[in-house]
Amino acid sequence: IRQTVDNAGIPFDLLHFGLKVQFEEATELCLHDSELNLLGDCKTLIKRFGAVIISNAYLNEGIRSIGHRNRFPHLNFHRDRNESQPTPYSLYTRDPREEDQFEPRTSSTLFAANLVAYLQCMREENYDAVKQRGMASHYDNLFANESMADVIGRVVIEQRWDEPAGVGEISMLDNRTLLHSSYLRRAGSPGYRIGVRYLG
Repeated sequence: IRQTVDNAGIPFDLLHFGLKVQFEEATELCLHDSELNLLGDCKTLIKRFGAVIISNAYLNEGIRSIGHRNRFPHLNFHRDRNESQPTPYSLYTRDPREEDQFEPRTSSTLFAANLVAYLQCMREENYDAVKQRGMASHYDNLFANESMADVIGRVVIEQRWDEPAGVGEISMLDNRTLLHSSYLRRAGSPGYRIGVRYLG
């Protein structure tokens, strides 16, 4: 289904929601430079598919140590950046060269389009409250009244970070069009921190 949405002035034109790329052999990728600018067709892919998930890949040595690590311990859909910041893209990594990221993770990252979040919020509240909060707000427990299994694969994309031991994983998104959260597949097991960097 093709959707075109004007979200705070940003065109969101999806032919499909989500793209997964899986390499047959472990592959080094240069997705951004040391100035934190996305390279190649990254922005085009993000604009076309929303969330881009790459398996059996890792970032090149020159940018390996850039960024920080983060872990959200609960299901809280949010975004990392806003429209006024020059680095609206987030890139997440599981680096197989790091001892604490070598094994599969026990928690997932979920991605939902802002439009889905907005409609869900309207359903749970009233229009004036949603309008007042705006798209920049957090959506605490957005899908709390539903089973996540019912929405994953339909309106929510799940990156499980559960490729076999020693397999690298990367995901990219535009915070102006997508929200994300952590999803504990096992209660009380938030998993290790994932690498995070913000890019322009």
